[in-house]
Amino acid sequence: MALVVGNERYEHVGPLANTVTDARAVAQMLSDFGYRVHAGFDLDRKGFEDLLRTALLNVEPEDDVIFYFAGHGIQIGQRNYLVPVDARFDDIYDLPRYSITLDRVIEGLSARSSAHVAIVDACRENPFPEQVLATGLDASFYEAREGFQVMRTPINSLVAFSASPGELALDGEAGGHSPYTEALLASVRRTPDENLPNVLSEVRERVYAMTAGFQVPWESSTLVRPFILKRAGAAAEPPAPVAVSEAVEDPVAPTPEPATGSTEADTLVAALPEEATIALQFDRRVALGAQLSDTLQHPLDGAEIVTTPTRGRIELAEVSEAGATTRSLVPVNLSQGLQLRGGDITFRPALSEINTAAGDAITLADSFQLRLGSPDAAQTLTVNLELEVAPCDIQAGDALDLQGVGYFRWPNEIDPAAAMEACAAAVAAAPDTPRFLYQYGRAQLASRDFEGAYRSFRAAADAEHIRAFNALATLLSAPQIDRDVVDVPLDPDEARALRERGIAAGDPFAMHSLGLRLLRDGETDAEHARGFELLDRAAEMGHTFSMNELGYQFLIPESDRYQPARGMTYLTASSARDDIYGHHNLGLVALLGLDGEDPDHETARDYLLRASEGGHPRAPGDLARMYARGQLGAPDLAEALRWSDVGLERGDGTAGANGVAIIMTGQLSGHGPADAAVRAAKVIEMPNSDAIDRARGQLAQIDAREQDRATQMLLVALGEPIAVDGAFGPASRAALERQTQRHGLSATSASPTDRLLLAARAHWAQNPLRLDLF
Repeated sequence: MALVVGNERYEHVGPLANTVTDARAVAQMLSDFGYRVHAGFDLDRKGFEDLLRTALLNVEPEDDVIFYFAGHGIQIGQRNYLVPVDARFDDIYDLPRYSITLDRVIEGLSARSSAHVAIVDACRENPFPEQVLATGLDASFYEAREGFQVMRTPINSLVAFSASPGELALDGEAGGHSPYTEALLASVRRTPDENLPNVLSEVRERVYAMTAGFQVPWESSTLVRPFILKRAGAAAEPPAPVAVSEAVEDPVAPTPEPATGSTEADTLVAALPEEATIALQFDRRVALGAQLSDTLQHPLDGAEIVTTPTRGRIELAEVSEAGATTRSLVPVNLSQGLQLRGGDITFRPALSEINTAAGDAITLADSFQLRLGSPDAAQTLTVNLELEVAPCDIQAGDALDLQGVGYFRWPNEIDPAAAMEACAAAVAAAPDTPRFLYQYGRAQLASRDFEGAYRSFRAAADAEHIRAFNALATLLSAPQIDRDVVDVPLDPDEARALRERGIAAGDPFAMHSLGLRLLRDGETDAEHARGFELLDRAAEMGHTFSMNELGYQFLIPESDRYQPARGMTYLTASSARDDIYGHHNLGLVALLGLDGEDPDHETARDYLLRASEGGHPRAPGDLARMYARGQLGAPDLAEALRWSDVGLERGDGTAGANGVAIIMTGQLSGHGPADAAVRAAKVIEMPNSDAIDRARGQLAQIDAREQDRATQMLLVALGEPIAVDGAFGPASRAALERQTQRHGLSATSASPTDRLLLAARAHWAQNPLRLDLF
């Protein structure tokens, strides 16, 4: 697979001459060599981010990966940065907003691939002379410098620069190629079967001669095996449209060709339709051969691919992989003119990230053409593919899931009932598919079935699903889980080990989870620095959770890290990606003036409302306080209580305690002490509530009869048909006992307060909090 980027038309600095032409030529060459090419030209920061995510989604562990970049690059401190076309660097803290860190691109691609090569033709003249930018957790200031810094490369990877460290590379004549890319294209075309380090030695000689000694390319390599650019079966030059190579004999059961005359196969070919439609389930790889053969009632041996799909590619196994059990196909040419010899044919779609929150059924279409039969009696057949995306992928696929199929929903977008139905069916039909196990766990988590989610995440992690490592770690360490009620162990050590595995595999969610803990709770400067690095790396991959955490860290007044302009850079980026937590954070900034500006209540309300409507757990409580304080006009206690109750049921204990306080003012008609007691009890029995002590004090002010009335109200809400009169007699006691047994609770119910708290605990057992929203 190849990721190719060419940036030329910069918006705030002068354009470059040939970078897009260079990138297009490299992309074409790699495509001719059999690479699946993901290319982007004149990319802004978000476009670069999206293309990188798409590339990571499409990488398989057995892939060799090439990353090529032509455009502006700069050195800041000890790191190298690639510059998107929208870069402006108006503020010293703009570096993470308008750059891509080269070593992180390399780390991410290397973690997902067998071997990785980065080719960087970007050592042009510094477009930001005398610009000072902040980098690192301590916000150290460095000048932007031209050229690139020497860098270490991960194991089995190579990084090639168009110029030596700290030196410049030339653009070349307008309309042509840069000297480096011109030499690269010529040398690779001349010796496409040569080991790449040897080819790059020739490139260095060519560039040195072409530039009269001005420019000397440089490489750093940890490759432990040869890296050949030309894929097996690919031509060094673009193949003819229907070039047919000499067929390779089927190693399993070759069928001798008859010497003369018409054959039964010729008769069958004559009877074949002009088109065939194959309906299968969309996946990272889709096996087509068996169903196509059954549909045609004709073997595919000897068939020739005439035209290839437009939204993916046909893949055939290497000759060495063709065996008696697999009957794998033998490649003759990886572009067109393929001849199929036995067994299956696989379609590998080009995956991209698509949010499915607004959709249900999704079917994708593609087509390609085959020629079947002997030369004297051949027929061209159009194969139409109709690939239905599995309902489980639509309902519970996850963002940035490196082993998913690209379709995703954020936690607040999951419909628990629909996701449970879809993913339970998927796991039943394909119990060995790790992706479905993980997504079933997401559905169970959204349905507040912690034990079921734990089993599903454990099974997916055991099957090496990368995202499941972090999901399982979250359950093993989450303080919101009442482990006396839920049979999920508390094991922070295993959680840490699982997250480290996820980080090693390139999962941004694992980076975020561990980075957050190290930055908040680390005990040493080294831990804090690593926490920042993990969060910043995840943010660079578009992980908005990390953008929010970094924004928060730099917007804490009176802290050593208070840098409001820097914090706003991260939060603005998160909100621009329509993240509910980014909306919430910007709402708090506007409400409290955390950016150093005067509070803006209207802006705060707008952001908090967007966050609340998206399912944010704490935004409703913030809105409630604004209504209660009269920050949105005259005080409105009814609206304040409504929003407090929304926050309480989402797990915000402070919102619940504020609701109690509103009722206890006596200014809100239709609500009495029992209503306050219900809310106070829920707060007290909420796992990890931040308002327990306050709620206990509130409950102590409510008399016993009103507490018993509150207990009856909770029991009725749990489905018990009893009277709500404050007289806690035999019927009420029996109802409480039933609920206690039903949920496996063990606690005393001797006093009114004990009974009320027991009923509140039953409420949360039946209606557990959405852990995935915190």
